[in-house]
Amino acid sequence: MSQAKDLPIAARVIAGVPLLQAGLERAALAVGLRVADGDETAAIGLRSPNTGPTQAAIDVCADADHVTITLTAVPDSKTWFRLLALLRELLDVGS
Repeated sequence: MSQAKDLPIAARVIAGVPLLQAGLERAALAVGLRVADGDETAAIGLRSPNTGPTQAAIDVCADADHVTITLTAVPDSKTWFRLLALLRELLDVGS
């Protein structure tokens, strides 16, 4: 159990085209998220607008000039901080 607790927060990344998939994965990795494998449950779903919802507790839909977030549960503080970092990365906000 402690091994799973030490893993970075998982993000399910789904995009309609390979280049966009790679860009969203890079953004997730850049902020310390782990890209979820296969059927693994992810706390954050990161997707392009041309794909359906990710079924994650936090669904993040990003396009060229805005980000939409849908919550189905209130995330813990560690997940909130990763989400804020992801938003800054996606929206290219300098520190």
